[in-house]
Amino acid sequence: MQKTIKAQLKNGLDSLVRVTNILRKKEFNIKDISMTSTSNRCCSDLIITIYENEGLGVKQVINQMEKIIDIYEIREVN
Repeated sequence: MQKTIKAQLKNGLDSLVRVTNILRKKEFNIKDISMTSTSNRCCSDLIITIYENEGLGVKQVINQMEKIIDIYEIREVN
């Protein structure tokens, strides 16, 4: 099953790398990732689609990402 997560994070490549490193370390299966700038110059919107399996759910992804200091807001889209 696929799940989509939307997060608002600090603008820049470093923030994206932090997020992808956490997801890679925790062995989440990423299907799609997209980062776009917002009208607020300090923030970007990050949309991640993951494959959810029995052991690694979307709630765990959100919990892991909330620990990153560059994340301002995160929520499940679907």
